[in-house]
Amino acid sequence: MKTQRSIPRMLLVSVGLMTITLCHSFSATNEPRLVNSLGTKVCDVRSNPNEYVGRVIRFRATYKSDHMFYSYLSDDSCRSKRTLDVAHPVRTNGDTSVVNFFRDEDERCRVIGASVCPVKVEMDVEALISMQADGSVLAEFKKIWSYKCY
Repeated sequence: MKTQRSIPRMLLVSVGLMTITLCHSFSATNEPRLVNSLGTKVCDVRSNPNEYVGRVIRFRATYKSDHMFYSYLSDDSCRSKRTLDVAHPVRTNGDTSVVNFFRDEDERCRVIGASVCPVKVEMDVEALISMQADGSVLAEFKKIWSYKCY
């Protein structure tokens, strides 16, 4: 099977003579691993968590984070239970696409000089679903197929 290479696109902001990369866009070109269908929504997992716990699920959703206090996946097509908490990067064992995504997020915050720096990203992501001791459901990123910052 022939694969295409894509060139990452990035948003650039010019400040005087210096150009700063604020947010990368990325798209993987490999074939996906065997996981649940891409049609799974955040609200499906939140409504029936026991059906998904321990499984890697592929989502198209919005990732929102302030880089300090919260990070979650959001799906506006859901009527209720539209958010799913995301595991902290330190407790994430994803592939290089996940490592690079969180590294880019760290760098963006460092460049703008903020420890709390909100981000909104549309993404196609595989995440391992787990149940926490308090009964909350958590998504741990395993592979990011693509993302686009806003």
